[in-house]
Amino acid sequence: MLIPANGKRKRALIVMLIIGVLGLSACVLFCVFATRRNLRTMLPLTVGTSILSGWTVITLLHGAFSEANAEQRHLRLMLEEPRVAQSGRFEKTGDVRRVRNGVTMRKIRMTEDGHERMLSVNEALADKLPDAFSGTVETVYDFIVAFEVNVDD
Repeated sequence: MLIPANGKRKRALIVMLIIGVLGLSACVLFCVFATRRNLRTMLPLTVGTSILSGWTVITLLHGAFSEANAEQRHLRLMLEEPRVAQSGRFEKTGDVRRVRNGVTMRKIRMTEDGHERMLSVNEALADKLPDAFSGTVETVYDFIVAFEVNVDD
């Protein structure tokens, strides 16, 4: 399950490296071909290219690369922490929210012996869940990582 985050991280790193190398190469070429006649043109081109490529790399680093790292940390936590089995009646809510770890989640209402609790589930797993079901789920810190639907439903 760590493969998608690793793949996203690799793609972001490759794109950042390509943009960084192209921007640096363009700056070096502008400096090499600068003469006294075209200095007023080459200086703004060099500065503009370095600013634009640097800004793009920083934006990718903050967006795609850090999101992939956060997703990978979250998945590792879900795989390594102890699981708790909980049984009851489960129902999807319409709420979709984004958590701090960068993982899109959906809320699931759990009813057990008249008590209600809210659990969270990854958006990809939420699509596989029925809208309402009785069964057992395995959770890590109130985050559903596995489920089993009762056949009686």
